[in-house]
Amino acid sequence: FAEAGLHTVRVTGSASTLGGAFSPSALWTDTLKAVRSFGNIGFISLAYAFKDVVANVELPSNIPNTVQTLFRTFFSATNFNQNIGTWKVSNINEMLDTFRNADAFDQDISGWDFSGLNSTNDLNNFMRDATGLSFTNYDALLIAWSNAADASPSQIFSPLNPNMGGSQVKSLSAVAARDNLINNYGWTITDGGLAEDAVMGLEFTTTTASQQVLIPLVGVSSVDIDWGDGSSVETVTSDNPTHTYAAAGVYDVQVTGDATTLGGTSSPSADWTSTITAVKSFGDLQMTSFARAFQGVTAN
Repeated sequence: FAEAGLHTVRVTGSASTLGGAFSPSALWTDTLKAVRSFGNIGFISLAYAFKDVVANVELPSNIPNTVQTLFRTFFSATNFNQNIGTWKVSNINEMLDTFRNADAFDQDISGWDFSGLNSTNDLNNFMRDATGLSFTNYDALLIAWSNAADASPSQIFSPLNPNMGGSQVKSLSAVAARDNLINNYGWTITDGGLAEDAVMGLEFTTTTASQQVLIPLVGVSSVDIDWGDGSSVETVTSDNPTHTYAAAGVYDVQVTGDATTLGGTSSPSADWTSTITAVKSFGDLQMTSFARAFQGVTAN
């Protein structure tokens, strides 16, 4: 270009690959700002397409249905963080290293269709060496993968071995999904583990059969509760969740999610005050109030 500035380039014709080089030219990586459309050129590969690209490149809301590989597509694209959750990827059969070392990337890709993957290595190092996804986005992806594996017929190949970099699990539903993939489908998942201090830990002691307990959580957005009696993790979206234990005993309860208040009432329920015997951790529920949290509690 004779002059510095932004330049719009249009390409027509036929080509099989965008990218393809492990060491892409700086004439591409240092100058590209946006891909307005992929066109109808016949791409079957986006391998290395945006590797090392410096800008947070704007991309179309979808990719051509002819594309079959996202091998190292965003490898070391450390500033890339565009919403590509609408990409239709069911024809993709290879996603090795797709977001490897893509530190800025944090988008919801739980809607991606991974059914095109067809071998154990197809998701290897998916996000290796990257900072990782947020709690919300990673939890949603794990749950989507688990649901796809459980579908009949299965909608995702198993086992797969994704390395998710520093991504951490927060919700108990996502923990259950991760465990399902590992224990029932043979996956190997490498990530940052359970988020530190994410879980509220409670201890309830019941003295009779069929006794109900209550957790005085108010301002509940959504919480996952493992009631500690072998029942499935329960997702609750209303205040003051309750549970009935079949037998008397001591139960360790785990809670994750979001709620504003523990307590909050001048007339607390005996289902809380007479059964709670320990708070082992407050977790990271984003609570802003403990007003009257332990009013009337009978245990020490």
